[in-house]
Amino acid sequence: MKVACDYILANIDVAVEEEQDNEDCVSVQYVKAWMDLFVELNGCITQDCLTKVVIPTVKSLVDLTKKIPVRKYGVWLIVQMTLKYDEACIIGSIKGLILYCCQDLNWNIRLAICEEFPKICGKLSKENCLDILYPEIVEFLNDVEILVRLTAIEIVLEIFDILEEEQIVADFIPVVKLHLNMDLDDTCNYRMSRNIGKIIFNLQHSSDNAAEISDVCLLYFKKLLDFEVPEIKRNVCFNLPGLYYLFNGEDIDFVAVIDKFAADKDVTIRLQVAKCFHEIVSINSKKKGDSLEFKDTFYALLTDDDIEVQKTIIANLDEYLRNFFRDDDFNDGSQNSKDSTGSDDGKENTRQDFYHE
Repeated sequence: MKVACDYILANIDVAVEEEQDNEDCVSVQYVKAWMDLFVELNGCITQDCLTKVVIPTVKSLVDLTKKIPVRKYGVWLIVQMTLKYDEACIIGSIKGLILYCCQDLNWNIRLAICEEFPKICGKLSKENCLDILYPEIVEFLNDVEILVRLTAIEIVLEIFDILEEEQIVADFIPVVKLHLNMDLDDTCNYRMSRNIGKIIFNLQHSSDNAAEISDVCLLYFKKLLDFEVPEIKRNVCFNLPGLYYLFNGEDIDFVAVIDKFAADKDVTIRLQVAKCFHEIVSINSKKKGDSLEFKDTFYALLTDDDIEVQKTIIANLDEYLRNFFRDDDFNDGSQNSKDSTGSDDGKENTRQDFYHE
């Protein structure tokens, strides 16, 4: 292990310099090979070796005097070590390295360690996660760099179940509201649009402040509908079932929204709609909505020019037919079932027309 540590320390600066010009250069390959060996040896060395050789080596890599690429390698090694050792060793020997990186003066390093927090949290008990890591997560939520803050929001969503109501209200909700109301660039809107459904779902089911945050999320969702960035549109489509479940009945014409995405010129958008469309139809059915309001969307996707879109719809065909023509529409003779077509006979005629198409 000492040989591996000595080699890494002696060569990493040169390797990083050369990597900027050629990532396949020999020195980089050698250093990465020694790092892989370093990782493999961890977990089967003595505590004395860990304390006297390994920890000082890694600490020197993340020292503020080192260049950012070197410090990033150090962060990577810290995370790999965390995954190799048990919780007692992490708390006794590696915790200090993790916390040191969290306080790095460069946001790239803070972001690098922040992105690894879900893995680190997975190695700790709930108590230690809240005691050791949560204070750092709160700092990340309020970091000066927005990418760190957005990553911290995603981390909170990962560990949401272990947080107390007071922590959610005091630390999480204000940050979410701030970012939903901000004028974000496309990169940041991509991140927020990816998580908007999970944010709303978690807060709806856990917080007394759900109504307040829902209003902010609804406004943000409406804003997202005007974006033409394909990645953001795909995120919106991915979250449509949850958004439909929560906001159907608000001043949003979901049929028009879904129709718009289902007719998008980008096939990846149409395919994303096709993947989640059966969930939307199922939600509509469970809420006793108009069972045929999505008929035209269904037909458009079923006859799409792209075979993958067609196959995706056909894969759930039985679910569509079951929800489009559910028993409460045709068998119970209720007033609701008659309203949309005028009579039970009208409903039956609609069903026959649908099958004919």
